[in-house]
Amino acid sequence: MTLNIEIDKEISKVLQEVISPVFDEINRLKSLVSELKEELSKGNTELLSKMEIAQQLKIAKNTLDTKIREGKFPKPDLYLGPQNPRWKKTTILKFLEKA
Repeated sequence: MTLNIEIDKEISKVLQEVISPVFDEINRLKSLVSELKEELSKGNTELLSKMEIAQQLKIAKNTLDTKIREGKFPKPDLYLGPQNPRWKKTTILKFLEKA
């Protein structure tokens, strides 16, 4: 019986470690969708592609990818497809103000 309790505790711990980040991401996405809906209703949301951002910053798309991976540039706000990231213009402006 003690062994079963210990196994149950270990399973519960592993599930929390796996599920918690998933729920965090779901909540982040819900918040983002809500924020996007609000901004869209105001008519002031502009989404930028990787190419548009790279051109504006005068860097290569690969350089932008590297900066994102290294945490030196914000991750995309959403994806319009598996290889189609988009950033809200406000995200980029806020980042540039801090830089």
